Amino acid sequence: NFLRRFQTEQNDFLGRIITGDETWVYSWDPETKRQSAEWRDFDEPRPEKVRRKQGALKVMHMIFFDMNGVILRRPVPIGTTINAQYYKKVLQDKVRPAIRKKRPGLLESGILFHHDNAPVHTARAVTDVLAGYKWELLEHPRYSPDLAPSAQDDCPEGWFNYQSSCYTLVHGHEYFQDAQTKCYEIDGLPVEISSKEENDFVKDLVRKEAFNNETGAYIGAVQMVGMPWFWVHSVDDVSFSDWVKPVPQQSIHDTSCASLNKADDWSWVVQDCGPVQGMASVCERCPQQKKCNNGKCYEILCNVEFYDNIQDRCEAVGGKVVVIDSQEEHDFIKDFLNSASVPKSEVYNTSHIWLSVIGEDFASGFTLSDGTPLTYTNWADGQPSNYLSYWETGDCVVLDATEDWKWNDVPCQNDNAVLCESRE
Repeated sequence: NFLRRFQTEQNDFLGRIITGDETWVYSWDPETKRQSAEWRDFDEPRPEKVRRKQGALKVMHMIFFDMNGVILRRPVPIGTTINAQYYKKVLQDKVRPAIRKKRPGLLESGILFHHDNAPVHTARAVTDVLAGYKWELLEHPRYSPDLAPSAQDDCPEGWFNYQSSCYTLVHGHEYFQDAQTKCYEIDGLPVEISSKEENDFVKDLVRKEAFNNETGAYIGAVQMVGMPWFWVHSVDDVSFSDWVKPVPQQSIHDTSCASLNKADDWSWVVQDCGPVQGMASVCERCPQQKKCNNGKCYEILCNVEFYDNIQDRCEAVGGKVVVIDSQEEHDFIKDFLNSASVPKSEVYNTSHIWLSVIGEDFASGFTLSDGTPLTYTNWADGQPSNYLSYWETGDCVVLDATEDWKWNDVPCQNDNAVLCESRE
């Protein structure tokens, strides 16, 4: 449809399109040594260079633009949730006045407005505002790529992006345990829903992707007798819920599961964990994160679990567990981890990331996993500190986000993400 309109209307069509989306903007963009290089005479002193350290600050920005450039860049106050009412107010108070100021005459020519199908964008409150302005809303085929370059969709094929996480629906699982296993097999986990906005997105995904014979979809919440509802992967208590009224009472089964129920417009219901006919399940995962430097590429794999699994996981993506050889390499990796869009660190286990360093016995100390002596270390203050406690069960090493990504030793049975490396 876009191509047909362009063939008949040419630049008059393109010139009236305004599109927008949300993206994370970080406190600064690190400069490489090559980018900061200067030409100087041999007898001139070396240039002074302030050592900068990237902070954890990142701010969501809403960006709207047309073929001539940016019309509005709007930072979202930290702690603010972008819901339908907030998006509507931005359109009314910021976007429309910015169009009138920066593109005189465009409002009179007729706006062709484009955004993706996120629930915030398709809410009735938003569509009513656009209709009131007589802006033509361009169709966005579901799950097609965005026009807006600010979109950060690093999801694998078949996964769909929301707020920097990836989601998919898998079909044909009568038992919750089978659905859980399938999520792990595709590098995901059973979905853990933490807000109304995320819940609306998941419901919309299931509503559109479920087969006609599927009447429900498992999510990752379970309950055992005498315990509150909790998420099966992170084992955190369920803090947000969308139960069909009344709210379910204490389970009478050894284990009860939660699912989205088609008959209740995909709200949550309690049911047996199987066998149940006509069930799908919702999985989520962190986005693909990869960056290259000096002939090496680094990739974050989330929710990997304990240390024994990490080498197989890295080999599956054509790499190996990262070995850090120098301060320069460590600084690059630290910048990469600080800038990576990995949400839900408590769910995806990304606040601690495995290295290929292990302590197998007290006499040998720490080595690479193949027994090779270490040529570089970067321990946090006071580390390693746990080797006497964990030596019998295994003492392994992580990059620790709480220690500015310096090294810390932890039990090898911990659940953590892993950083893989491969040749560029």
